[in-house]
Amino acid sequence: MKILGVFTGLLLLVSIICSFLDSLGLKSISADVYVIGSNLIVWIAILIVHKSAFSSKKKPNNLEEWLDNPICEGEGFLTDLKKLDVKDLITNLERLQVALLVYCNFELAKLRMLGGYIKTRSTEGSYEILLRTILTILSGPIFLFVIRNPAIVDALKVNQSGANEVVMDITTIITIFTMFIFFVSIAVIGFYSNNKRNKLLEELIQAAIENLKDHKSN
Repeated sequence: MKILGVFTGLLLLVSIICSFLDSLGLKSISADVYVIGSNLIVWIAILIVHKSAFSSKKKPNNLEEWLDNPICEGEGFLTDLKKLDVKDLITNLERLQVALLVYCNFELAKLRMLGGYIKTRSTEGSYEILLRTILTILSGPIFLFVIRNPAIVDALKVNQSGANEVVMDITTIITIFTMFIFFVSIAVIGFYSNNKRNKLLEELIQAAIENLKDHKSN
């Protein structure tokens, strides 16, 4: 509702400014303000969607969601985590470590194998490097192709009678650039997010190994 209120307020603000400028006989400036304001609303919408996509504030329902579903999703100890509520940070980490130890039957060899498996799956391989390279190389030419394509530019342009053509062109290019960055960031962040998610699990396994070694040596 807050987001809807923001957009409603922006639309009203743009309308009021344009009406005021029209009343002063500044119709060309009013048309330019309408074009800029319309594109500004689109830019803000893209930024809001981008922020909501990558900064989820939804409270996790259980410890498995808190861990953010790592690559060994579906394994026994992760299934058990769905039964545990989220507590404070230290308590969550302690319970995760206990779950790992129980899952591996308190055996160092099994913990090391699990840690090696997760580390190997999280390591960026040649396929990932190739895709990242291709995405980096093609992103520039794709953007140039889009802004040089009259059909795409005209489809996204806010055409307003009396508006400055330069203003319409510049705001349209900014809109295309903003949309382009949005989709590229989704592709990049989505592609590499799994590796980052599993670093915590990998570190917890290493800590569990060290704690188990210390416990057995005493």
